[in-house]
Amino acid sequence: TIRVGEQAQMRVRGIYPRGCVQDETEGSATTWESSDKDVFKIRRKGGVVTGIGPGVATAEAKLRGKSDTALVTVLP
Repeated sequence: TIRVGEQAQMRVRGIYPRGCVQDETEGSATTWESSDKDVFKIRRKGGVVTGIGPGVATAEAKLRGKSDTALVTVLP
């Protein structure tokens, strides 16, 4: 949850064979997308979210053919 005008850092971790976990937030293969750019925008590389208008929307991270989502709530 963030407020209009605030920024927050989203994070993504890859879980690989043998239990290896790696932060892929700023990896060259990671891309980010907002389901509603009137609620928040997100840097396609880096995952920094900026609140634009009140509401709830989905942030999607994609990495090497896999994806995951998180809800982002923006308050006035």
